[in-house]
Amino acid sequence: MKPKHQCPNCECGKPWKPKDDDFYFAVENDGNITKSQYLNDSIDRERLSFGNVFRTATEAQSAAEKVKKLLLSLRN
Repeated sequence: MKPKHQCPNCECGKPWKPKDDDFYFAVENDGNITKSQYLNDSIDRERLSFGNVFRTATEAQSAAEKVKKLLLSLRN
């Protein structure tokens, strides 16, 4: 029997996807981190398709720093 996909720190290669009503973190357009409840609405689906859904605020903050660095490098 195959184990259920949990992905806390999974190495299976599949991105984590929150279940309905789970809380997740995302990076806002100003770089701030927001906590949201996954309702499978259009905002949640757009964030998920863009890769902007994180299990923890720390993961989201790390991603925000990488994105900021990349965007600033494109301006030079």
